[in-house]
Amino acid sequence: MEPIINPMFFYWVGLCGNLVIFSGVVTSVLGIAILILILVPVLGYDELAEGTIKTCWRWVKLLVLPMVLSALTCVLLPSGRTLTKMVVAKNITPDNLTALQSLVGDAKDSLKADILEIVQAVNEKKDGN
Repeated sequence: MEPIINPMFFYWVGLCGNLVIFSGVVTSVLGIAILILILVPVLGYDELAEGTIKTCWRWVKLLVLPMVLSALTCVLLPSGRTLTKMVVAKNITPDNLTALQSLVGDAKDSLKADILEIVQAVNEKKDGN
């Protein structure tokens, strides 16, 4: 019998939460590095050689794209709760609800019949004594 929800889903949900945290840390580290690389030439412009200033700006340009991508990953990646809701919403269909209603109805009728049998057996035993 095939499972309704693939067990790998639970692995990916857990991994997704960790990935959000990781990309948040990466975004923060890259943001601090970019801030430092911007401030170094601005605060010490007179003392730095022209090559050092160009190197700082080159590094800023190189680090901006990974920081933006990491920030987007952090913001746009759904949480574990959201992923779970998406899977539940995908699996709840009118056909599944109809099947569930008939199953619950059958179980209710069966349970009702079993309770009536037990009550009758108890009454017969009580009347017999």
